[in-house]
Amino acid sequence: MDIAAFEEQLKGGALAKKISVFAGREDFLKERMFEKAILALVRPDERSENVFRIDFSLADAEDFIDKTTGFCFSEDPRLFYLSNFDSLTVANRKSVYSTILSPYFAQDIHVFIGVTAQPVTAESVKALSESAEKIDFWAPFANQMPGWVQKSAAEFGARITPGATDLLLHKTGDDLRLIYQELRKLAITVGKNGIIEEKIVAANVSYIREESIFDLLNAIGRRELGSALEIIENITDKGEPVQKTWFMIQKTLRDYRLFHDLCFDRPDLFSEVVSSMKKILALSGKSDFKSNSEKKNLVTAIQTAASEWPDLIKETMAFGAPNAVSNMAFAINYRHSELREIWPKILEMDAALKTSIPSHLLALQEFLVDLINPVMKTGKKTGSMGFN
Repeated sequence: MDIAAFEEQLKGGALAKKISVFAGREDFLKERMFEKAILALVRPDERSENVFRIDFSLADAEDFIDKTTGFCFSEDPRLFYLSNFDSLTVANRKSVYSTILSPYFAQDIHVFIGVTAQPVTAESVKALSESAEKIDFWAPFANQMPGWVQKSAAEFGARITPGATDLLLHKTGDDLRLIYQELRKLAITVGKNGIIEEKIVAANVSYIREESIFDLLNAIGRRELGSALEIIENITDKGEPVQKTWFMIQKTLRDYRLFHDLCFDRPDLFSEVVSSMKKILALSGKSDFKSNSEKKNLVTAIQTAASEWPDLIKETMAFGAPNAVSNMAFAINYRHSELREIWPKILEMDAALKTSIPSHLLALQEFLVDLINPVMKTGKKTGSMGFN
């Protein structure tokens, strides 16, 4: 069952099945759905006695079994949310299944099982068979995030403009829990039926997205200078050592140049790879099912071709590693000549970071300008995106 169909049942005030298996990796959405179930099925004055949350990373099967025994005087159903079900041993999970399926199990109980691992999900669905409904919870695709933000704002009785939505996502990233918390605060700020505008987000939401060196490398690969400068400043402010950041940058650029060198020396091996990587880049930023399937097929084709390469080239490229092909595709955004021209500056930066220059961060940012958009410093274009 999909999430929309499950929500429709809740709006009707009843669930078709007493057992719900909440599958997938997005725990925040599972928790939100359980909160919606509470609102739909249990009256406010009954919730303290009828709602139970059991975290199996801290509890065991007996904690659940003990709480299901006994008589309940309330006319409302009792709701149990069992999170981290994967943490239980196989024996303990079987105890939970047998308890739920027992003919003596109280008919007023609804159980919501939160599970992440696919094998345990399959086990749960099979063990509970016709008694359970499985609902998958996955984070929205990137192109679905604005719609999710607007829907969530509506739940708080507010509207959010497209510009404000984009700014909020820029400041928070894709952490759904964090976005939801900020939306709650913004909705309180504008009041019932208020409109959350861009200026309100700017005034009330700090730049709190969690970024890493890998986000920086992706921005460099996409030649997004503004993002790269912002990210490197943020991760440095949060304590990421500049030397570590530089090591990852120069390693990535060395890999880009090696890729170009091999393309030049062995076009018989790399011409089709380059063609496929261009298609991967064309799909960059798209996260719908069709685009993801196309990217997966392209990556698989490249990995299959690479498996037939001479051992030294195969080991050097290591295209079998996770994300290796997608990451190397960014090399095509740089010309071979650009990577050769930046080489002396890489050596200069290596030396500079070993001295007491006034600002290592400023030096890195200047290097990124030289690399990503040299026209900003020279006044003329010294390279452009493309492979040749």
